[in-house]
Amino acid sequence: MRRAITRIGARPLHPRIAVALACLAVVGCACAGCGKPAASLEEIDAAVRGFVSDLGECDDFAAALGFIELGDADYVKSATELIGASRDSAGRLLADVEVLQGMRYGGKTAQLGVMVGELCEGTKGAVEELRLAFDGVENTLKAAEPTLLVNLTVPLGMLKEPAEILQYLNELVATSDRSLEALNGVSVPDAVAGYKAFFMDLITNIRSAARDSISLLRSGTTVLVNAGGESSKRVSELISAYPALAEEIFAALKINRLDPLVERVELEINRLYLGE
Repeated sequence: MRRAITRIGARPLHPRIAVALACLAVVGCACAGCGKPAASLEEIDAAVRGFVSDLGECDDFAAALGFIELGDADYVKSATELIGASRDSAGRLLADVEVLQGMRYGGKTAQLGVMVGELCEGTKGAVEELRLAFDGVENTLKAAEPTLLVNLTVPLGMLKEPAEILQYLNELVATSDRSLEALNGVSVPDAVAGYKAFFMDLITNIRSAARDSISLLRSGTTVLVNAGGESSKRVSELISAYPALAEEIFAALKINRLDPLVERVELEINRLYLGE
């Protein structure tokens, strides 16, 4: 669920500069539709409704972030499909912005035009951040995929012979090495840096747990319950804590700061309808 987040730490503009920028925003909004008759309130309302609909569909990205299914062959595929759907929604959102900016506002809709202009500018920045986040998450998933597809319960559930288990564990270590090397080469924006860090931590501990189990097997131990020790425990803790991390990452995105701007526009539209 999207929620508004207050931006802090910004240094306030000098009053004269703030006024000048506000005037420019009004002029820009008015000139976007120069030569056209002023759009009707109904036309503006319809365009805003389309914008709000596409904004809601960007939440597919939250769904992509919000689950993790180790050993599921469809996990990465499903997550990337959700990212793709959200990427498409973000593209439509920019198209909505073009429609809104292409309208002419004047008379009773002049103030509404200022509000729409602020919403459009905020949306452009939010979509740019989203697109970088999409790429960062997608590339992280692709790098981590070899390890994410491994069924971590195989040694205790299906394999019986120590030699089979040892082979499996050695392959898991090698797979983890490949994933970590690939992850080291992935650049992500600050907005999703925690996402990459999570998978680095997860796979590092998976590899450590596998190495600990290998050491026990080579020492002659045949019972591997809790063989991964602290690393295995850490893997479980990370997976349990992941939903809260995913929610935190998504909530910090600029797309969630658009709600107050949308609400202002919708309230102004309602006020104008009531005033007719």
